[in-house]
Amino acid sequence: MIKTIRSRSNMSVLDAFDDKWKIVAKRTIAEPTPRIQFQAPRFGIYEYDLVPTEMSDTPERVSAQRSVGKPSIALRKVRS
Repeated sequence: MIKTIRSRSNMSVLDAFDDKWKIVAKRTIAEPTPRIQFQAPRFGIYEYDLVPTEMSDTPERVSAQRSVGKPSIALRKVRS
C-alpha cells in the first residue's frame, strides 16, 4: 500500500513520517524562494510517497506504547 501526501516540510527519502510511515519517493512541486525585500520567504511544496513501516512488537515497545497513550477512562465531577 502506497500513500501520497503533500507537505511543506523538507524531508529525505527513508525518513520516518508520523512514526507509522516511511518515505520511499520525493518530488518537488514548488521550489522554495528566498526572502526578498518586503516579502516573506516561501517554503517549498513537496510530494512524498509513503509505505507503512514494519513495527516489531517487542515487550519494550508494547509497554512504551501503552504508557504514552491517552487514558482509557476519563472521570469528571457532576454537579447535583
